[in-house]
Amino acid sequence: MAALLTAIAGLNLVVDPYGAYSWASPSALDAYRPGTGGRIGKAELAARQPWEAVILGSSRALCGVDPADKAWGDRLVANLGLAGTRMAEVRAAFRFTVERAPLKQVLLLTEFHAFNAHAKQFGDDFAHSRFNANLNPVEYHGGNLLSWRAAEASLRTLRWWRSGRVNDCGPLGFGTPHKLAAMGFREALVRLAARRREAKDLPPFAISPDAVAALAEILHTCDDRKIDLRLAIPPCHALELERIRADKQWEAMEEWKRTLAALVAEHNRKTGSSVRLWDFTGYHGPLAEVVPPADTDPKQRQMQWHYDPGHFKPSLGSEMLQVILADEPPAGQTLGVVLTPESVEGQLARIREARAGYVEANAEGVALMQRPTP
Repeated sequence: MAALLTAIAGLNLVVDPYGAYSWASPSALDAYRPGTGGRIGKAELAARQPWEAVILGSSRALCGVDPADKAWGDRLVANLGLAGTRMAEVRAAFRFTVERAPLKQVLLLTEFHAFNAHAKQFGDDFAHSRFNANLNPVEYHGGNLLSWRAAEASLRTLRWWRSGRVNDCGPLGFGTPHKLAAMGFREALVRLAARRREAKDLPPFAISPDAVAALAEILHTCDDRKIDLRLAIPPCHALELERIRADKQWEAMEEWKRTLAALVAEHNRKTGSSVRLWDFTGYHGPLAEVVPPADTDPKQRQMQWHYDPGHFKPSLGSEMLQVILADEPPAGQTLGVVLTPESVEGQLARIREARAGYVEANAEGVALMQRPTP
């Protein structure tokens, strides 16, 4: 047994599937470690460098906001986006990072589903990551070195290295969803529609008070530490909004936007801050990019702005960054609206009005987002 444990520990130390022991592992494996994009790997990334700025959010942030984009200037930026994350997990990642890095700026993509009280609040690997404040160092390193979970990740790393299959996560935490990118928007849309036909009805959406409290904590911590916080409801394709409507969550989404606008306004009133909450959703411009017809040549099926209805490409992320990182909104820009208690109703009304024209002109895509009638 001792020999087996020693062998497992040696394998996991040298292969280092989560990027925790770079001093012992060859850099030639860096591009092939599948664990670096999950919670364990992202926590290691957060602790690795004196980051000046970080990107927080879900897979939309992960694969849509490039930390090397020119809009960041010369700042050292990490993308800490986590697939399928909720606000409780975002708060934990923020708490961990803010204690270890000299942060000057935080970009947080606040997402509707991250505030759902009925959703699972933590990813499966969160408990094994340093983001988990209840995990002690002995348990952490024991899991990394002696667990079969880590051994499986090490073996997968070696298989990927041998086959040349690179992982989706780069050295700054930015993700490129290779399979999704190769698939094309239309195929991704059709597959999503097929899953929706088989899925069970969703429970009613309810805004989680703890998620709201998590955002409030991030607002207050950034104010206390003089960290420049930029907040955005990220862009998505118009068909993602149709999915939300078909799931009977439209009114809940509008109420969520009102809640966030009120929270940020109250924070600014109490602290004298000037945090802006941007809304980049809608039915216009890049958000309503035309879906290629089914008979389009496969080489022409890629879209400029979107991987699938819910995930925007770095090209659109770059457009968003030019707006949200500017000290003043660029003149004439039409992508993004600052939400306040005074502006939110007008923004909601404009989106509803634009939807009517979009639905009329895009009946096929809208129909794919519908759930089957019982």
